[in-house]
Amino acid sequence: MNPFDLLDSLRSVNADTSRDELLELVMRVEGLGSIAKEAKELRESVMIDWIEINGDLVMEKPDGPVRWYVGSKKTTKVNSVPNCIEALLISFGGDLDKFAGVLASNPFKYGACREPLGEQWGNHFTVSEVPDLKTGKPKRTVQQIDEGNPHVRRRRKK
Repeated sequence: MNPFDLLDSLRSVNADTSRDELLELVMRVEGLGSIAKEAKELRESVMIDWIEINGDLVMEKPDGPVRWYVGSKKTTKVNSVPNCIEALLISFGGDLDKFAGVLASNPFKYGACREPLGEQWGNHFTVSEVPDLKTGKPKRTVQQIDEGNPHVRRRRKK
């Protein structure tokens, strides 16, 4: 089934669609995702090889060219969290607002903060539902629990 037929089949799913038909479509989408991931990795590899031999790859567009070139992937990590916090607090003269301004949007592991904060956890973290941009209502998603996988985190029982 080509990707466009798969899309058509997904669009035609309704309450009368059998469980087996829906599961087949689900698995086809999973397979397509795997193929897309492999294709992206292969694209990266062949582009690097091609560019290293032929030079930058340039695509002319009306609003200006797009250029692909080979560079090195870089990551930046803090060397020592405690030392960095101390240095920043010193440089900001102890101003916690300035310090908070240099933190990433969510620097805390909210799950790991539950135990040390205990009852205060809710004072420091807010759990909110993501709204659907079209309706404004909470966005609904399909969630999966693989009961046979021992590495999958289980939901907490309330």
